[in-house]
Amino acid sequence: MLLITLIAVLYPFEYDTGLTNYSLGDAVVGPVALFIVLQSLVRLVSWPRYTVQLLALVVVAIASSLANAFSPAIYFSARSALGETAKLFSAGLWMCVMFWLLSDDFSRGFYQLACLSALLATGFAVSSLWVTVRETNDYRPTGPFGNTNLYASYLCLNVFLVLAAREAREDLRRTGRRLPALLRWPGPLLGPVMLPLLLLGILATASRGAMVGCVAGLVLSGSLRLRRISRPRLAALVVGLVFLGMAGTWYVRQDPLVLRRLQSTAEGSGPNIENRLELWHAGREAFATHPVLGVGYGQLRNYVELATGNNKPVHQTFI
Repeated sequence: MLLITLIAVLYPFEYDTGLTNYSLGDAVVGPVALFIVLQSLVRLVSWPRYTVQLLALVVVAIASSLANAFSPAIYFSARSALGETAKLFSAGLWMCVMFWLLSDDFSRGFYQLACLSALLATGFAVSSLWVTVRETNDYRPTGPFGNTNLYASYLCLNVFLVLAAREAREDLRRTGRRLPALLRWPGPLLGPVMLPLLLLGILATASRGAMVGCVAGLVLSGSLRLRRISRPRLAALVVGLVFLGMAGTWYVRQDPLVLRRLQSTAEGSGPNIENRLELWHAGREAFATHPVLGVGYGQLRNYVELATGNNKPVHQTFI
């Protein structure tokens, strides 16, 4: 319980070292992973089903970097290859550690993780809403990340953690398992309070990618859930959506930045859009000219700068 709590609270606090970035949650995940690996040397340890795919992805990344390192192009950087491969390996390690921590009692462990993460994210969302309503200079909040788009993705993640936590809570109820008092009180707040605040927090970031991704995910999950929802809950959902729409309309009037960004996207104009189109064309060219091993794992930014002269790659460069 303590390890899950620490990870839920620490993981969003991320820092960049130049070579790679790290999360405060790494201080928990690292020792746990080492303990599990050492334990696997003396007894059989369960591994997640996706372990083979993770290892294959790491091997492909290393092979791509090595192939380009032995015949290095002008854009190749061993530092970038090392940093990005370390990130990939660390992400896989996080996935395995979360599997080990939640495997004993998934519903209880996941409910704890999701509730604590959503509580913290809701606090950040409320802070963002407060600041953006008061600011008048198109301020975009960054939360604990120092990057608006990462922050928006974090809020989007927690939207779906809230939905999944509600499912885990229902499973615990059906099976008669009781939660500690400390974990019982957030349950009733998941849908009526945390979910709308997180959605409004995404609006505050004005991140178009996060908004599109969130809407797509909600439509998919909603279509699956509607098949087994009772009429009273359906009525409550409709009322909630009406109030959420009213709150969103009020907020957008206070901070119209999100509307201006959506309008510029629809028009396909503005330096932001043109910059990304240029980067996507360069990415397509990289794939066309290096279809098997690529330009080297973690090298696309360097390749794009050489091909286009654009040294400001954005977060969608890899699309």
